[in-house]
Amino acid sequence: MVTALSLAASDDRPNPSISSEDKCWGPDEREREKMLLLEPHNLLIQTILTEKFAARPPTGVDQVITDFDNVQFHLSNPAGPDDKPIKTIIHLSMLIKCYSDLLQYCARDVLQREYGPMIIAPEQGYDFTIQINLDNPPSSPGIRPHHPSATTTTKDDGPVICALCLIYLEALDKLIKNIALIKRNALAAPFEKAFAAHADLHKAAPKSLEGAHAAPTQDTADLIAIHYREEEAIYISPASDRVTVIFSTVFREEVDHIFGEVFLREFVDARKRPALQNAPQVLFSNREPPLEIRPLPEIQKALNSSRAAGKGEIGYITFGMTPSDPVVGC
Repeated sequence: MVTALSLAASDDRPNPSISSEDKCWGPDEREREKMLLLEPHNLLIQTILTEKFAARPPTGVDQVITDFDNVQFHLSNPAGPDDKPIKTIIHLSMLIKCYSDLLQYCARDVLQREYGPMIIAPEQGYDFTIQINLDNPPSSPGIRPHHPSATTTTKDDGPVICALCLIYLEALDKLIKNIALIKRNALAAPFEKAFAAHADLHKAAPKSLEGAHAAPTQDTADLIAIHYREEEAIYISPASDRVTVIFSTVFREEVDHIFGEVFLREFVDARKRPALQNAPQVLFSNREPPLEIRPLPEIQKALNSSRAAGKGEIGYITFGMTPSDPVVGC
């Protein structure tokens, strides 16, 4: 799912390098220009794998990547019988703090669905590992990769890539993109579970005389908690009329707290823009936690600690998604 952080442009002056004739955009496109779009996949993993598939002869890799939320990846070549790295095989390992939480919500099934034949025993110190064979990549859904070297033809003016080569390259690009989505796919498990619970509750909700679903009810499923950092978590609450997603954030330093609050309030203010009025409802609070999570012991403990310190170190940003909200890039 593509994450769009709608940030107010600090300078609305026109860019002199782009003429007005080049910008024949509608209101939606103008709003998008003011957004910071965060891709859901890891760009560095995608870049490295693309380079390794293209390298001839194959080259080795041993790189540790730490994502912005402290998720750690390791790209490496396994050792062969002679203790030398096998450069045609790459292991990608992931270490994510909330992996035990994710396993409670069928993350193993989601990862099996996405990476089935590539899954191997986890590398020591990591939670999950897949193996990529550069010479024999696994098939993408509906497409069987066919190596381009077997289907490239030549003419007087040089090599010509045939249709089968383009199919192979397209399938390979999808495979690499899906591998780079490894963290997103693991984190998708609790959301899939929540949306399935919402669908069941929505069908079972009482109906009004007109046949439409009644006003929002208190029918809810079990709250899902994903502790993705030491003191921060994602809470997902499926109900009959919506799915509520709450992110807790902690800012220890006063300067960080000020910048963080300004940044998070942009989510709320962005919805006031005409092009984004159909976006999910967004609320932000740095005083009281949302009602959905207020009874949790861990929330009460954090709230009491914050009050004792005399400052609001914890902020909560809430996204309320209803059946009418558009789903982009799932």
